[in-house]
Amino acid sequence: MTSTRTTRNAPGHADATAHVAEGAENHPNTQEGADSTVSLSPDQPSATSSGSRWNALAENSQHGRSIHVDETTADLELPTWWAYSEFVRPAPNGVELRSEAMRNTLSRHPGSYVTNGERIDPAHVSVQIRQYALEREPYIHVERWAGVDGRRERIAGSEYRFTLDEAAELAHSLLLAVDAARGTTEEVA
Repeated sequence: MTSTRTTRNAPGHADATAHVAEGAENHPNTQEGADSTVSLSPDQPSATSSGSRWNALAENSQHGRSIHVDETTADLELPTWWAYSEFVRPAPNGVELRSEAMRNTLSRHPGSYVTNGERIDPAHVSVQIRQYALEREPYIHVERWAGVDGRRERIAGSEYRFTLDEAAELAHSLLLAVDAARGTTEEVA
């Protein structure tokens, strides 16, 4: 069913008549201020007014408010390992929960000089717990940082995202490799 409503426009513009589907009086396409007749009924299209209305709505959408990362996690029960949140995609659901990173020094990779060569920042592997805000299970994030042209940088292609099971399997394999290399007979559970 279609009803008709007259809306008041901005000063200097004629009143407009809008054909409104029943129950859609508060729909965004029927808000006051349209410059011409807007038809929401499929049997009464109005191409010129639709274009004008679209342009007005598009212009208004350019003035949206920004979203702070804390707003997206306010209703979540944060895990005990959580330290901070960060947008990883430019979308309201693109938030990732993160732990503090644990660094392990990598002595066989180049570091970077600090303060005129008096000190170095050694290369390291960074291990962190991460979880997308809308996912059920976290994952383990690993990346390598080393010296590149005198600066410490994350090394391209060194980033890994392990499921918890994959991380446990890798940890087990590393411990077995260490035992084998050292010639120890301790069994890793």
